[in-house]
Amino acid sequence: MPQVEDVHQTDSSAVSRDRKGPGCLPIQGINHVSREVIDLQASLNFYIDVLGFRRIPRPNIPIEGAWIHGHGISIHLIVSDDVERMRRMEEFRLRHFEAVGTSVDHIAFLSEEFETVEELLKAHSITYIKNETDFGATQLFFPDPDGNIIEVGNCAPPVGETTCDAATNSTALSKS
Repeated sequence: MPQVEDVHQTDSSAVSRDRKGPGCLPIQGINHVSREVIDLQASLNFYIDVLGFRRIPRPNIPIEGAWIHGHGISIHLIVSDDVERMRRMEEFRLRHFEAVGTSVDHIAFLSEEFETVEELLKAHSITYIKNETDFGATQLFFPDPDGNIIEVGNCAPPVGETTCDAATNSTALSKS
């Protein structure tokens, strides 16, 4: 098992000091996350109207879908060619989420307006789980229209740290 490196946010190279060397892929950064969807319009409505993404141009690809961008990340929505399999996966994801809570695959966002996020989830009638962590964050977990789990938190530990403070959330947002 790889060792945990002692990296602190005050070290200006900490964030950019990703592992490089023989055997490590020469990766530059994250480009996008893909989500297989059943109903493209429902997913677009959710990601644009609820999460604040915007639709961006997409190359002429022979698979139905759309590309969206927001909050520093692109998401590629791809319409499933097997709706029944996707419905079973959605049901499984939601049952798994109900069973284990926040320990599921998810994409996470930070917000300095956490109370507003919670109010808007209620206004959109989106069911969520609220989680108070031992490391200082409060998180909201909720599904997209296809059962993919999304988290919005009020802070996250800076690189190399194990706790965060919502009062200094702007630091976590700018340095993560």
